[in-house]
Amino acid sequence: MTISMKFKKLLHDFLRTRASNDIEHQQVIVYLLHVVLIVVSVLMQFLGMGGSQHTIPLMASGLHLAVCIVAFALYLARRLTVPQAMTIVAIVSQGCVALRYFYLSTTQADPDYLLFIMGQQMTTVLAIFFLVMAFVRYTPFVVAFLSLVSYALTASYLHIPS
Repeated sequence: MTISMKFKKLLHDFLRTRASNDIEHQQVIVYLLHVVLIVVSVLMQFLGMGGSQHTIPLMASGLHLAVCIVAFALYLARRLTVPQAMTIVAIVSQGCVALRYFYLSTTQADPDYLLFIMGQQMTTVLAIFFLVMAFVRYTPFVVAFLSLVSYALTASYLHIPS
């Protein structure tokens, strides 16, 4: 049996124990992809392969990663559902985004700070996309609202058109 076939069997068995219908099946797949994306992207930032390398943004990313891993562990222990885990991670993520906005706009320590801010906006859109795909009910609206408020405050502070 090849590695690919073993992985498919392992994933199939995991999904069978976690999902009883098609919607739950999709939720689990989207959640797993979401966790992998967060872990990989934050580790890439820690390795200097993207994102700001200043202390505050790195600490925000570390918090985001820690909450993601704890939520995933609680999901595996059946203490959280997929929507609950994704909601927790998304709300903490938006807090981290707001912290990065504040830091980047007030210090302007990075010459590309405006690109980082726009990159955070695109990341937020991706998070909203994952939340919608996982059928999480109200969180996409909360995340969008928090994102728009954070961006508007940052744009106002920097005196740039929003």
